[in-house]
Amino acid sequence: MKRKYRERALAKLYQDVRGVDFDRRENALFQLTTVVKRSHPIERGGFLFDFELDGLSRDLRSLVLSKEELQQAAAELFKVIQLRPQARASAFRVLTYMQKEHAFEETVAFLRTADEGLDPTTARQICDAFHRWLDEEDASPVAGAAAEEMRARLEQWTSSTSERLAGKAEVVLRVLDEQEPAL
Repeated sequence: MKRKYRERALAKLYQDVRGVDFDRRENALFQLTTVVKRSHPIERGGFLFDFELDGLSRDLRSLVLSKEELQQAAAELFKVIQLRPQARASAFRVLTYMQKEHAFEETVAFLRTADEGLDPTTARQICDAFHRWLDEEDASPVAGAAAEEMRARLEQWTSSTSERLAGKAEVVLRVLDEQEPAL
């Protein structure tokens, strides 16, 4: 795909992702999820459902993001997370399909500043992302302050009134425990 078409397609997609119209933004986030899934080294060449491809423009259907473009996509998503709280769950859903290197540190930083009352759907999407990133084949172990901050928030979520969130947080805590070296 020619560079100018690629840049124009991504610019339009990011414009819709940042937009105020809920339906357009959610549709754009769904489209970005499909593009990101196809750009992930493990997912590349993997199966995509017809409904995932149906809503994509011709330019987006053939787009596979480079490492730099994935970083740009993550930065755009974190802008949305800060500006549009109602879009956080969908934005974290997209980030779930990125590699750990593109979004892990920013997600932990977000948790540092997020209030205690983060909605359960967003929290579950964050758990899904952590789970996926911890399970990556070449993922380096999470250690130090990041591990402690993750653990504190996950432990808080295990006592959530949302059974789905509590269960997912417990699963991620187990994965985190398995990853930590024995002392």
